[in-house]
Amino acid sequence: AQRFGLGLNGTPEWAQDGQLLPIAPDSAWGVMAAPDDSGGAFLVWNDGPDYGQGNNQVRSQRVDASNTPLWPGNGIVLGDYPSDSDIPRITARTGGGAIVAWGNGGIGLRAQKVRSDGSWGWGVNAIHR
Repeated sequence: AQRFGLGLNGTPEWAQDGQLLPIAPDSAWGVMAAPDDSGGAFLVWNDGPDYGQGNNQVRSQRVDASNTPLWPGNGIVLGDYPSDSDIPRITARTGGGAIVAWGNGGIGLRAQKVRSDGSWGWGVNAIHR
């Protein structure tokens, strides 16, 4: 990953090769990011190498401006259920937090509000439609 400065020139702020994201690289795919309100970012990804087996999870992590994780471990799971989750999408919320949405194995959509502290805003099963 690389962090770019504001302004017209978009100057890289980290080393030339960027920095590794603080997620488990062996099972993470579909990584997306959205800025937080403190110069850092919310990351979201699908965690699980076995798509089609019903055991993937959508995870999220918040990092500060220097890419230091702000939530414990490999981030938080965005619901209490395994599924064949499609690549998640994320957008930051004004005033803090983020909204994450993803396909649920071709049988619906889920969305979860993630607060700045990593807690769920819409319960353990998120919103499912």
